[in-house]
Amino acid sequence: MTGIPTGNRFARVHGDGSFGAPGAAVHGEGGGRGGRGEGGEGEGHVARNRFCRGAYLVLQWTWGIVQNLVGLAVMACVRAGHPERRPFRFYGAVVVPWGRGGASMGMGMFIFFGHRSEADAARILVHEYGHTIQSIILGPLYLPVIGLPSVLWAGLPRFVAARREGRVSYFDFFPERWANFAGARVTHRPAPDRSRNPEAGTVASE
Repeated sequence: MTGIPTGNRFARVHGDGSFGAPGAAVHGEGGGRGGRGEGGEGEGHVARNRFCRGAYLVLQWTWGIVQNLVGLAVMACVRAGHPERRPFRFYGAVVVPWGRGGASMGMGMFIFFGHRSEADAARILVHEYGHTIQSIILGPLYLPVIGLPSVLWAGLPRFVAARREGRVSYFDFFPERWANFAGARVTHRPAPDRSRNPEAGTVASE
């Protein structure tokens, strides 16, 4: 989960880290530009990608069903209030742009996404995707092991002050450090650098 301030502009982040309008195709989903299906890598790679995405969905909606039901409910609320904020896909996850002060949050296979700049957004999306991987690893333990500690880490004044004073990075805490590792490992894209603290005048969950 991430503390990133943003305005009302919700850029679309493609799988290759590029941005486009909300109606544009999302890359990084297998065969599009920037995806791994391009360049004649063969049907075996495409089949492997489909199998991995299928396993991802099955695990999310069985082992990780609790947090996915929560994520589905939150998405329904966001969409009801802001139908213009259309979800898009990122390596099997569902990314929902929202306006919670720029915060980003992973809940099951759902990523509720806000960002400060295009440079930060691509990395934050990788970080949040790492939380979706934690969901399929931990299953019903995700909320007590990752969700609650992450919310406390993001919001308690003592921790906020430590980050603003530069004594510790947001990404030093174990759920966030692990999310960076998992997201980068699965997507093969860079996660946020620990020196780039999200605390720049606003604090929210990441």
